[in-house]
Amino acid sequence: MKKKTDILQDNKAKVGIYRWVNLITGKSYVGSSGNLSNRLRQYFNIYFLEREVVRNNSYIYKSWIKNGYSNFKLEILEYCELNVILKREQYYIDLFNPEYNILKIAGSFRGFKHSTDTKIIMSLKKKDNIISDEIRLKIATTLAKGVNIIVKNNVTDEILSFISIRKAAEFIGIHHSYLAKSLNLKEFYSNSEFLVYRSSTPLDTIEKLTLNSNNVKPVLVTNIETKETIEFLSTSDAANYLGVSESYVRRCITNNKACNGHSIVKK
Repeated sequence: MKKKTDILQDNKAKVGIYRWVNLITGKSYVGSSGNLSNRLRQYFNIYFLEREVVRNNSYIYKSWIKNGYSNFKLEILEYCELNVILKREQYYIDLFNPEYNILKIAGSFRGFKHSTDTKIIMSLKKKDNIISDEIRLKIATTLAKGVNIIVKNNVTDEILSFISIRKAAEFIGIHHSYLAKSLNLKEFYSNSEFLVYRSSTPLDTIEKLTLNSNNVKPVLVTNIETKETIEFLSTSDAANYLGVSESYVRRCITNNKACNGHSIVKK
């Protein structure tokens, strides 16, 4: 395998799909990242691997610790645009059926704990394969309440949605606990490349907005005191961040009025 420094330099700030192959067993893992260099740097950190094995029982990390880096081959399967990365990752997951991938759906989450509502839903499904319309409605309503993690590329304005903090953190190449802490303390995380925040916008709506990103008019929320600006996908997300109703946010935009110490404008 190439030297660590060469691998990180070759993939600096690149978006793409990668595959690790165990040269002893032939087993593999397929992943993706919006910054391959950052993500691969985590893989080369033995302390990170040991910590993640304890926390999340990761198959691929366990195998690295057991077999050593010299017994693995890294393949960069494809460089691609951010807005198609999950589709391309899914293509390679379907193609290789990687044994180390715990779940087989790109962008899904692993190592999570089911909520009480979800456990009830799963129990109902197991008990009776014939689910009534009423139960189906309850299931749909419960799942619709989920919150997505929005990742916006600050350079290209492309938008992706993840259903777990862990997968979003893996994608942008930072530790999930750091991302979770930022979202809990500040409601968002940002750096020179990405903006991350929670969103209640339905996944199908996000996909439509992503496909028509040139027509999206994001909402800019600026802290009047610190001058820090956050760009949200919708007035609903801005309202959630500010802790007010969406209708109030719309009125503030229309009347050019401050809201909870923030100015709000549509781009």
